[in-house]
Amino acid sequence: MKALLLLIFAYFYQFVGTPVNDTPRKVYYFCTSRASNWTETKDKVFVLYTEIKETTLSEDQLKPLAKKWGAYVDGNCKNEVRCSSDLNTYASFEQAEKELEKFLQYCKEHPNFEVSKVNPTE
Repeated sequence: MKALLLLIFAYFYQFVGTPVNDTPRKVYYFCTSRASNWTETKDKVFVLYTEIKETTLSEDQLKPLAKKWGAYVDGNCKNEVRCSSDLNTYASFEQAEKELEKFLQYCKEHPNFEVSKVNPTE
């Protein structure tokens, strides 16, 4: 029994004792907003999105950006129902660009979507 407990302790200690990598790494992100029922409605859907931006902020440091985007969306939502506020992060610019293009293509395929590129810092 003691041997089993020692093995369990040793297993979990490796995770507790692992140093955190604080080296900044580039993250690419863009924000989007849409009606929460966007796939179910035939009504006009107002969609907002931002350009792709680069940062070296950690996941925890991105939270204030997400809150800022959420506040912007709350003040500019034109949809009848609640609006989403999404901050999408990617490891490479190419990945972010591909996902943004896919999002915009989906929007183009729906004539009831009114899409606007915004810059909430202006």
